[in-house]
Amino acid sequence: MAMKWAARILAACVVLAAGMGSAQTSVKRLALIIGNADYNLDQRIDVSDAGEATSQRTGHLPDLANSLNDARDIRDALARLNFDVSNYRENATRVDMITMLDAFGRKVQAAGPEAIVFVYYSGHGMQIEGENFLLPAGARLEGADFSQMSASAMQAVLSGVATPMTLLRAQLRPRSGDGVNIIVLDACRNNPWDPARRGQGGRGRGLADQNWGLGQTLIAFSTEPGNTAYDGDPGDRNSPYTMALKADIATANVDLFNMFNGVSRAVEQRTRAWRDGAQRPWINSVTVPQVCLAGCGRANPRLPSLAAGQVRLDFSRGEDGAAPRHVVAAEPYLKAAPVSVTVSARAPQDSVIVFQNNLGAYGGRALKPTISENFLTQINTDNVPSSFTLRFDRPMKSVTFLIPALWAAGDSGVTFPEWTATALGAAGEEYEKSSDGIRASYDNAAEQRHTLSAPAGSNGIFAVRFDSYSRRFAAFETVLIEEIIVEPK
Repeated sequence: MAMKWAARILAACVVLAAGMGSAQTSVKRLALIIGNADYNLDQRIDVSDAGEATSQRTGHLPDLANSLNDARDIRDALARLNFDVSNYRENATRVDMITMLDAFGRKVQAAGPEAIVFVYYSGHGMQIEGENFLLPAGARLEGADFSQMSASAMQAVLSGVATPMTLLRAQLRPRSGDGVNIIVLDACRNNPWDPARRGQGGRGRGLADQNWGLGQTLIAFSTEPGNTAYDGDPGDRNSPYTMALKADIATANVDLFNMFNGVSRAVEQRTRAWRDGAQRPWINSVTVPQVCLAGCGRANPRLPSLAAGQVRLDFSRGEDGAAPRHVVAAEPYLKAAPVSVTVSARAPQDSVIVFQNNLGAYGGRALKPTISENFLTQINTDNVPSSFTLRFDRPMKSVTFLIPALWAAGDSGVTFPEWTATALGAAGEEYEKSSDGIRASYDNAAEQRHTLSAPAGSNGIFAVRFDSYSRRFAAFETVLIEEIIVEPK
Protein backbone atom coordinates (compact mmCIF):
# COMPACT_ATOMS: atom_id res chain seq x y z
CA MET A 1 0.00 0.00 0.00
CA ALA A 2 1.28 3.46 -0.78
CA MET A 3 2.23 5.48 2.27
CA LYS A 4 4.14 8.61 3.03
CA TRP A 5 7.77 7.82 3.75
CA ALA A 6 8.65 8.12 7.41
CA ALA A 7 12.01 7.95 9.16
CA ARG A 8 12.81 4.50 10.47
CA ILE A 9 12.30 4.45 14.19
CA LEU A 10 13.70 1.59 16.21
CA ALA A 11 13.34 0.81 19.87
CA ALA A 12 16.67 1.93 21.38
CA CYS A 13 17.69 2.71 24.91
CA VAL A 14 20.60 3.11 27.26
CA VAL A 15 21.35 -0.26 28.83
CA LEU A 16 22.88 -0.41 32.31
CA ALA A 17 25.52 -3.00 33.07
CA ALA A 18 23.99 -6.44 33.53
CA GLY A 19 24.78 -9.02 36.19
CA MET A 20 26.56 -12.23 35.40
CA GLY A 21 24.60 -15.32 34.38
CA SER A 22 24.26 -17.91 31.67
CA ALA A 23 22.08 -17.84 28.57
CA GLN A 24 19.11 -20.15 28.29
CA THR A 25 20.57 -22.43 25.66
CA SER A 26 20.10 -25.88 27.23
CA VAL A 27 16.32 -25.88 26.64
CA LYS A 28 15.06 -27.15 23.28
CA ARG A 29 14.07 -24.29 20.99
CA LEU A 30 11.83 -24.90 18.01
CA ALA A 31 10.63 -22.42 15.40
CA LEU A 32 8.03 -22.52 12.65
CA ILE A 33 8.40 -19.63 10.20
CA ILE A 34 6.27 -18.89 7.13
CA GLY A 35 6.51 -15.87 4.86
CA ASN A 36 3.93 -15.50 2.07
CA ALA A 37 4.27 -12.76 -0.54
CA ASP A 38 3.76 -14.15 -4.08
CA TYR A 39 0.05 -14.79 -3.79
CA ASN A 40 -0.70 -15.58 -7.42
CA LEU A 41 2.43 -17.76 -7.63
CA ASP A 42 3.72 -16.09 -10.78
CA GLN A 43 7.30 -16.09 -9.46
CA ARG A 44 7.46 -12.34 -8.92
CA ILE A 45 6.35 -9.78 -6.36
CA ASP A 46 4.21 -7.06 -7.93
CA VAL A 47 2.81 -4.58 -5.41
CA SER A 48 1.86 -1.93 -7.96
CA ASP A 49 -1.75 -0.80 -8.38
CA ALA A 50 -1.84 -2.65 -11.69
CA GLY A 51 -0.54 -5.81 -10.04
CA GLU A 52 -3.16 -5.61 -7.31
CA ALA A 53 -5.90 -5.07 -9.90
CA THR A 54 -4.73 -8.12 -11.85
CA SER A 55 -4.81 -10.26 -8.70
CA GLN A 56 -8.33 -9.10 -7.91
CA ARG A 57 -9.54 -9.96 -11.42
CA THR A 58 -8.23 -13.51 -11.10
CA GLY A 59 -9.53 -13.97 -7.56
CA HIS A 60 -6.07 -13.99 -5.98
CA LEU A 61 -4.78 -11.94 -3.09
CA PRO A 62 -2.45 -8.99 -3.76
CA ASP A 63 1.27 -9.59 -3.38
CA LEU A 64 3.09 -8.23 -0.31
CA ALA A 65 6.33 -6.27 -0.61
CA ASN A 66 8.14 -7.22 2.57
CA SER A 67 6.84 -10.56 3.85
CA LEU A 68 9.74 -12.64 2.52
CA ASN A 69 12.32 -10.29 3.99
CA ASP A 70 10.39 -10.33 7.26
CA ALA A 71 10.41 -14.13 7.45
CA ARG A 72 14.06 -14.43 6.41
CA ASP A 73 15.23 -11.87 8.97
CA ILE A 74 13.29 -13.47 11.84
CA ARG A 75 14.57 -16.91 10.78
CA ASP A 76 18.16 -15.64 10.87
CA ALA A 77 17.64 -13.90 14.21
CA LEU A 78 16.16 -17.05 15.78
CA ALA A 79 18.95 -19.21 14.35
CA ARG A 80 21.47 -16.98 16.15
CA LEU A 81 19.48 -17.63 19.34
CA ASN A 82 19.92 -21.41 18.93
CA PHE A 83 16.44 -22.15 17.59
CA ASP A 84 15.86 -25.05 15.21
CA VAL A 85 14.61 -23.12 12.15
CA SER A 86 14.37 -26.04 9.74
CA ASN A 87 10.57 -25.66 9.66
CA TYR A 88 10.78 -22.66 7.32
CA ARG A 89 8.84 -22.00 4.15
CA GLU A 90 8.32 -19.15 1.70
CA ASN A 91 5.14 -18.77 -0.38
CA ALA A 92 3.56 -21.79 1.28
CA THR A 93 0.41 -23.15 -0.33
CA ARG A 94 -2.47 -24.49 1.77
CA VAL A 95 -1.12 -28.04 1.42
CA ASP A 96 2.35 -26.82 2.39
CA MET A 97 1.02 -25.07 5.49
CA ILE A 98 -1.06 -28.04 6.67
CA THR A 99 1.88 -30.42 6.08
CA MET A 100 4.28 -28.12 7.94
CA LEU A 101 1.91 -27.75 10.88
CA ASP A 102 1.57 -31.51 11.17
CA ALA A 103 5.34 -32.09 11.09
CA PHE A 104 5.96 -29.25 13.52
CA GLY A 105 3.35 -30.61 15.91
CA ARG A 106 5.27 -33.90 16.12
CA LYS A 107 8.48 -32.00 16.93
CA VAL A 108 6.71 -30.01 19.63
CA GLN A 109 5.32 -33.19 21.18
CA ALA A 110 8.76 -34.85 21.21
CA ALA A 111 10.51 -31.78 22.65
CA GLY A 112 8.59 -31.93 25.91
CA PRO A 113 6.66 -29.31 27.87
CA GLU A 114 9.71 -27.17 28.78
CA ALA A 115 10.65 -26.39 25.18
CA ILE A 116 10.49 -22.82 23.87
CA VAL A 117 8.29 -22.83 20.76
CA PHE A 118 8.30 -19.82 18.43
CA VAL A 119 5.82 -19.52 15.55
CA TYR A 120 6.15 -16.59 13.16
CA TYR A 121 3.89 -15.84 10.21
CA SER A 122 4.15 -12.94 7.79
CA GLY A 123 1.57 -12.64 5.05
CA HIS A 124 -2.14 -12.08 4.58
CA GLY A 125 -4.40 -12.92 7.50
CA MET A 126 -8.05 -12.14 8.11
CA GLN A 127 -11.00 -12.85 10.36
CA ILE A 128 -14.68 -13.63 9.89
CA GLU A 129 -16.70 -12.84 13.01
CA GLY A 130 -13.88 -13.78 15.37
CA GLU A 131 -12.50 -16.75 13.41
CA ASN A 132 -8.94 -16.10 12.25
CA PHE A 133 -7.46 -17.44 9.01
CA LEU A 134 -3.91 -17.42 7.61
CA LEU A 135 -4.02 -17.11 3.84
CA PRO A 136 -1.66 -19.35 1.85
CA ALA A 137 0.06 -18.49 -1.39
CA GLY A 138 -2.09 -19.44 -4.36
CA ALA A 139 -5.31 -18.97 -2.41
CA ARG A 140 -8.05 -18.06 -4.86
CA LEU A 141 -11.71 -17.14 -4.62
CA GLU A 142 -13.34 -16.19 -7.87
CA GLY A 143 -16.80 -14.71 -7.90
CA ALA A 144 -17.63 -15.14 -4.20
CA ASP A 145 -19.89 -12.32 -3.01
CA PHE A 146 -19.10 -12.06 0.69
CA SER A 147 -21.38 -9.06 1.09
CA GLN A 148 -24.39 -11.38 0.67
CA MET A 149 -23.11 -14.27 2.81
CA SER A 150 -23.72 -15.12 6.44
CA ALA A 151 -20.71 -15.43 8.72
CA SER A 152 -21.00 -19.23 8.81
CA ALA A 153 -21.12 -19.38 5.00
CA MET A 154 -18.03 -17.15 4.70
CA GLN A 155 -16.15 -19.28 7.22
CA ALA A 156 -17.09 -22.43 5.31
CA VAL A 157 -15.88 -20.95 2.02
CA LEU A 158 -12.59 -19.78 3.55
CA SER A 159 -11.93 -23.13 5.18
CA GLY A 160 -11.58 -24.59 1.69
CA VAL A 161 -8.84 -22.19 0.59
CA ALA A 162 -7.28 -20.79 3.79
CA THR A 163 -5.69 -22.20 6.95
CA PRO A 164 -7.76 -21.70 10.11
CA MET A 165 -5.75 -20.67 13.15
CA THR A 166 -7.38 -23.56 14.99
CA LEU A 167 -5.11 -25.91 13.03
CA LEU A 168 -2.08 -24.20 14.56
CA ARG A 169 -3.68 -24.35 18.02
CA ALA A 170 -4.09 -28.11 17.63
CA GLN A 171 -0.35 -28.64 17.11
CA LEU A 172 0.75 -26.82 20.27
CA ARG A 173 0.80 -28.04 23.85
CA PRO A 174 0.65 -26.33 27.24
CA ARG A 175 4.12 -25.45 28.51
CA SER A 176 5.63 -25.91 31.96
CA GLY A 177 8.78 -24.78 33.76
CA ASP A 178 10.55 -22.22 31.57
CA GLY A 179 8.76 -23.49 28.47
CA VAL A 180 6.63 -21.06 26.48
CA ASN A 181 4.67 -20.91 23.24
CA ILE A 182 5.30 -17.64 21.35
CA ILE A 183 3.07 -16.99 18.34
CA VAL A 184 3.83 -13.85 16.31
CA LEU A 185 1.37 -12.82 13.60
CA ASP A 186 2.46 -10.00 11.30
CA ALA A 187 -0.66 -10.62 9.28
CA CYS A 188 -3.42 -8.26 10.31
CA ARG A 189 -4.60 -7.11 6.88
CA ASN A 190 -8.10 -6.50 5.53
CA ASN A 191 -10.25 -9.15 3.91
CA PRO A 192 -9.21 -8.53 0.28
CA TRP A 193 -12.10 -10.66 -1.02
CA ASP A 194 -14.65 -8.45 0.69
CA PRO A 195 -13.71 -4.88 -0.33
CA ALA A 196 -17.19 -3.56 0.43
CA ARG A 197 -16.72 -4.44 4.10
CA ARG A 198 -13.21 -3.11 4.65
CA GLY A 199 -13.18 -1.25 7.91
CA GLN A 200 -16.82 -2.03 8.78
CA GLY A 201 -17.75 -3.67 12.04
CA GLY A 202 -14.65 -5.84 12.36
CA ARG A 203 -16.27 -8.57 10.25
CA GLY A 204 -13.44 -8.66 7.74
CA ARG A 205 -10.98 -6.21 9.26
CA GLY A 206 -7.64 -7.32 10.68
CA LEU A 207 -7.47 -10.30 13.04
CA ALA A 208 -9.61 -11.10 16.06
CA ASP A 209 -8.20 -11.39 19.57
CA GLN A 210 -7.21 -14.96 20.31
CA ASN A 211 -7.39 -16.85 23.61
CA TRP A 212 -6.56 -20.52 23.24
CA GLY A 213 -6.43 -21.45 26.89
CA LEU A 214 -2.95 -22.98 26.50
CA GLY A 215 -0.81 -22.55 29.58
CA GLN A 216 2.30 -20.40 29.19
CA THR A 217 1.39 -19.10 25.75
CA LEU A 218 1.90 -15.60 24.36
CA ILE A 219 0.27 -14.48 21.11
CA ALA A 220 1.63 -11.26 19.59
CA PHE A 221 -0.36 -9.43 16.93
CA SER A 222 1.23 -6.74 14.79
CA THR A 223 -1.74 -4.50 15.58
CA GLU A 224 -4.70 -4.41 17.92
CA PRO A 225 -7.74 -6.64 17.28
CA GLY A 226 -10.06 -5.49 14.52
CA ASN A 227 -7.46 -3.16 13.00
CA THR A 228 -5.02 -3.49 10.15
CA ALA A 229 -1.23 -3.36 10.01
CA TYR A 230 1.00 -1.51 7.60
CA ASP A 231 2.98 -3.58 5.12
CA GLY A 232 5.63 -0.86 4.91
CA ASP A 233 6.65 1.12 1.88
CA PRO A 234 8.06 -0.86 -1.06
CA GLY A 235 11.42 0.77 -0.39
CA ASP A 236 11.51 -0.59 3.16
CA ARG A 237 13.04 -3.97 3.83
CA ASN A 238 10.55 -4.91 6.53
CA SER A 239 7.11 -4.14 7.83
CA PRO A 240 7.18 -1.68 10.74
CA TYR A 241 6.36 -4.48 13.18
CA THR A 242 9.04 -6.92 12.06
CA MET A 243 11.54 -4.08 11.76
CA ALA A 244 11.10 -3.38 15.47
CA LEU A 245 10.89 -7.05 16.47
CA LYS A 246 14.16 -8.06 14.86
CA ALA A 247 15.88 -5.07 16.45
CA ASP A 248 14.87 -6.20 19.95
CA ILE A 249 14.64 -9.97 19.76
CA ALA A 250 18.32 -10.64 20.49
CA THR A 251 18.66 -8.20 23.39
CA ALA A 252 20.07 -9.88 26.48
CA ASN A 253 18.43 -9.39 29.89
CA VAL A 254 15.05 -8.38 28.41
CA ASP A 255 12.14 -10.74 29.07
CA LEU A 256 9.31 -11.41 26.64
CA PHE A 257 6.90 -8.85 28.05
CA ASN A 258 9.45 -6.04 28.05
CA MET A 259 10.64 -7.04 24.59
CA PHE A 260 7.16 -6.94 23.07
CA ASN A 261 6.33 -3.74 24.94
CA GLY A 262 9.43 -2.16 23.42
CA VAL A 263 8.39 -3.38 19.98
CA SER A 264 4.94 -1.88 20.47
CA ARG A 265 6.34 1.50 21.48
CA ALA A 266 8.66 1.56 18.47
CA VAL A 267 5.90 0.64 16.00
CA GLU A 268 3.47 3.17 17.40
CA GLN A 269 6.10 5.90 17.33
CA ARG A 270 7.13 5.14 13.77
CA THR A 271 3.60 4.98 12.36
CA ARG A 272 2.03 7.83 14.32
CA ALA A 273 2.06 10.24 11.37
CA TRP A 274 1.20 7.69 8.67
CA ARG A 275 -1.90 7.83 6.54
CA ASP A 276 -4.29 5.76 8.68
CA GLY A 277 -2.79 6.70 12.03
CA ALA A 278 -0.62 4.84 14.50
CA GLN A 279 -0.38 1.05 14.43
CA ARG A 280 -0.65 -0.36 17.96
CA PRO A 281 0.57 -3.94 18.41
CA TRP A 282 -1.23 -6.24 20.82
CA ILE A 283 -0.36 -9.28 22.93
CA ASN A 284 -2.52 -11.93 24.58
CA SER A 285 -0.84 -14.19 27.14
CA VAL A 286 -1.53 -16.92 29.67
CA THR A 287 0.86 -17.27 32.64
CA VAL A 288 4.09 -16.68 30.75
CA PRO A 289 7.34 -17.29 32.72
CA GLN A 290 10.21 -14.82 32.74
CA VAL A 291 12.05 -15.87 29.59
CA CYS A 292 14.75 -13.82 27.87
CA LEU A 293 15.39 -15.23 24.40
CA ALA A 294 18.96 -13.89 24.46
CA GLY A 295 19.49 -14.88 28.09
CA CYS A 296 18.53 -13.29 31.38
CA GLY A 297 21.37 -11.94 33.45
CA ARG A 298 23.99 -12.47 30.77
CA ALA A 299 26.91 -10.06 30.55
CA ASN A 300 28.46 -9.00 27.26
CA PRO A 301 31.82 -10.84 27.20
CA ARG A 302 33.41 -8.09 25.11
CA LEU A 303 32.82 -5.40 27.74
CA PRO A 304 35.72 -4.73 30.12
CA SER A 305 35.01 -5.16 33.82
CA LEU A 306 34.07 -2.10 35.85
CA ALA A 307 35.70 -0.71 38.94
CA ALA A 308 33.67 -0.57 42.15
CA GLY A 309 30.97 2.10 41.94
CA GLN A 310 31.11 2.58 38.16
CA VAL A 311 28.04 2.38 35.92
CA ARG A 312 28.15 1.67 32.19
CA LEU A 313 25.94 3.47 29.67
CA ASP A 314 26.14 1.24 26.62
CA PHE A 315 24.42 2.04 23.32
CA SER A 316 24.04 -1.64 22.53
CA ARG A 317 20.64 -2.14 20.98
CA GLY A 318 21.00 -3.90 17.65
CA GLU A 319 19.71 -2.13 14.55
CA ASP A 320 19.28 -3.45 11.06
CA GLY A 321 21.66 -1.90 8.58
CA ALA A 322 19.44 1.00 7.68
CA ALA A 323 20.54 3.71 5.30
CA PRO A 324 22.42 6.64 6.92
CA ARG A 325 19.34 8.85 7.01
CA HIS A 326 17.53 6.29 9.20
CA VAL A 327 18.54 7.27 12.70
CA VAL A 328 17.15 7.09 16.20
CA ALA A 329 16.88 10.27 18.25
CA ALA A 330 18.94 9.62 21.36
CA GLU A 331 17.80 12.40 23.65
CA PRO A 332 14.64 10.69 24.99
CA TYR A 333 16.58 7.53 25.79
CA LEU A 334 19.48 9.31 27.44
CA LYS A 335 16.99 11.11 29.65
CA ALA A 336 15.70 7.74 30.81
CA ALA A 337 19.10 7.07 32.39
CA PRO A 338 21.05 9.30 34.80
CA VAL A 339 22.15 11.62 32.01
CA SER A 340 20.51 14.19 29.76
CA VAL A 341 21.79 15.79 26.57
CA THR A 342 21.58 19.24 25.03
CA VAL A 343 22.65 20.46 21.61
CA SER A 344 24.72 23.62 21.44
CA ALA A 345 22.91 26.78 20.35
CA ARG A 346 25.58 27.36 17.73
CA ALA A 347 24.80 24.08 15.95
CA PRO A 348 22.45 24.28 12.95
CA GLN A 349 18.77 24.14 13.74
CA ASP A 350 18.26 20.66 12.27
CA SER A 351 21.19 19.14 14.17
CA VAL A 352 20.18 16.16 16.29
CA ILE A 353 21.84 13.75 18.68
CA VAL A 354 21.28 10.19 17.48
CA PHE A 355 22.03 6.57 18.08
CA GLN A 356 23.43 5.25 14.82
CA ASN A 357 24.33 1.74 13.75
CA ASN A 358 27.74 0.96 12.30
CA LEU A 359 26.26 -1.02 9.43
CA GLY A 360 23.56 1.55 8.82
CA ALA A 361 26.01 4.41 8.56
CA TYR A 362 28.70 2.99 6.32
CA GLY A 363 27.84 -0.62 5.61
CA GLY A 364 30.35 -1.69 8.24
CA ARG A 365 33.27 -0.12 6.34
CA ALA A 366 33.94 2.90 8.51
CA LEU A 367 33.79 1.56 12.06
CA LYS A 368 35.34 -1.58 13.44
CA PRO A 369 33.04 -3.27 15.97
CA THR A 370 34.51 -2.79 19.42
CA ILE A 371 31.85 -2.93 22.12
CA SER A 372 28.34 -2.62 20.75
CA GLU A 373 28.64 -1.80 17.04
CA ASN A 374 26.36 1.18 17.75
CA PHE A 375 27.42 4.71 18.51
CA LEU A 376 26.18 8.07 19.71
CA THR A 377 26.81 11.09 17.52
CA GLN A 378 25.46 14.36 16.23
CA ILE A 379 24.58 14.62 12.56
CA ASN A 380 23.17 17.08 10.03
CA THR A 381 25.65 19.78 11.01
CA ASP A 382 26.67 20.63 7.45
CA ASN A 383 30.41 20.68 8.03
CA VAL A 384 30.39 23.39 10.69
CA PRO A 385 31.76 23.13 14.24
CA SER A 386 29.29 21.23 16.40
CA SER A 387 28.77 20.60 20.06
CA PHE A 388 26.65 18.63 22.49
CA THR A 389 26.71 18.31 26.26
CA LEU A 390 25.93 15.30 28.44
CA ARG A 391 24.54 16.44 31.80
CA PHE A 392 24.36 14.21 34.88
CA ASP A 393 21.76 14.29 37.60
CA ARG A 394 24.46 13.80 40.26
CA PRO A 395 28.14 14.74 40.48
CA MET A 396 30.63 12.28 38.97
CA LYS A 397 34.10 11.41 40.15
CA SER A 398 35.08 10.34 36.64
CA VAL A 399 33.61 9.91 33.17
CA THR A 400 35.15 7.49 30.65
CA PHE A 401 34.07 7.35 27.02
CA LEU A 402 35.06 5.02 24.21
CA ILE A 403 35.62 6.16 20.63
CA PRO A 404 34.89 3.33 18.14
CA ALA A 405 37.81 1.83 16.29
CA LEU A 406 37.99 2.98 12.67
CA TRP A 407 39.04 1.22 9.54
CA ALA A 408 42.18 2.45 7.89
CA ALA A 409 41.63 5.35 5.49
CA GLY A 410 42.53 3.19 2.51
CA ASP A 411 39.79 0.71 3.39
CA SER A 412 36.97 3.19 3.84
CA GLY A 413 38.02 6.51 2.38
CA VAL A 414 36.64 8.10 5.55
CA THR A 415 38.21 10.59 7.90
CA PHE A 416 36.93 11.94 11.21
CA PRO A 417 37.23 15.46 12.59
CA GLU A 418 39.21 16.92 15.43
CA TRP A 419 37.33 16.97 18.74
CA THR A 420 37.64 18.09 22.35
CA ALA A 421 35.81 16.79 25.44
CA THR A 422 35.64 19.09 28.48
CA ALA A 423 34.53 18.15 32.00
CA LEU A 424 32.33 20.83 33.58
CA GLY A 425 31.54 21.69 37.18
CA ALA A 426 28.18 22.66 38.67
CA ALA A 427 28.50 26.28 37.53
CA GLY A 428 29.90 25.37 34.12
CA GLU A 429 33.54 25.84 35.13
CA GLU A 430 35.91 23.87 32.92
CA TYR A 431 37.93 21.03 34.43
CA GLU A 432 39.99 18.41 32.64
CA LYS A 433 40.00 18.15 28.83
CA SER A 434 40.66 15.35 26.36
CA SER A 435 41.12 15.84 22.64
CA ASP A 436 42.17 14.19 19.42
CA GLY A 437 43.12 15.43 15.99
CA ILE A 438 41.71 14.44 12.65
CA ARG A 439 42.42 10.79 11.94
CA ALA A 440 41.30 7.79 9.92
CA SER A 441 42.10 4.90 12.30
CA TYR A 442 43.03 3.83 15.81
CA ASP A 443 45.89 1.47 16.35
CA ASN A 444 45.13 0.24 19.85
CA ALA A 445 42.49 0.24 22.54
CA ALA A 446 44.37 2.72 24.72
CA GLU A 447 43.84 5.41 22.10
CA GLN A 448 40.12 4.70 21.98
CA ARG A 449 39.34 5.10 25.68
CA HIS A 450 39.42 8.51 27.36
CA THR A 451 38.83 9.39 31.02
CA LEU A 452 38.02 12.78 32.54
CA SER A 453 38.43 13.07 36.32
CA ALA A 454 37.13 15.65 38.77
CA PRO A 455 39.91 17.79 40.31
CA ALA A 456 40.77 17.19 43.95
CA GLY A 457 38.68 19.40 46.20
CA SER A 458 35.98 20.04 43.55
CA ASN A 459 32.31 19.11 43.85
CA GLY A 460 32.61 16.70 40.93
CA ILE A 461 31.81 16.59 37.23
CA PHE A 462 28.24 17.64 36.41
CA ALA A 463 28.50 17.60 32.62
CA VAL A 464 30.82 16.82 29.71
CA ARG A 465 30.80 19.02 26.61
CA PHE A 466 31.93 17.54 23.30
CA ASP A 467 33.06 19.96 20.58
CA SER A 468 34.25 19.04 17.12
CA TYR A 469 35.94 21.02 14.35
CA SER A 470 35.19 19.78 10.88
CA ARG A 471 37.73 19.40 8.15
CA ARG A 472 37.18 18.89 4.47
CA PHE A 473 36.15 15.32 3.64
CA ALA A 474 35.36 14.46 7.27
CA ALA A 475 32.61 11.85 7.34
CA PHE A 476 31.07 13.08 10.57
CA GLU A 477 30.98 16.55 12.07
CA THR A 478 31.26 15.45 15.68
CA VAL A 479 32.91 12.93 17.96
CA LEU A 480 31.49 9.40 17.86
CA ILE A 481 30.93 7.72 21.23
CA GLU A 482 30.31 4.01 21.60
CA GLU A 483 30.18 3.65 25.38
CA ILE A 484 30.22 5.85 28.49
CA ILE A 485 31.28 4.75 31.98
CA VAL A 486 30.41 7.07 34.85
CA GLU A 487 31.63 6.81 38.43
CA PRO A 488 29.43 8.77 40.86
CA LYS A 489 31.28 10.91 43.37
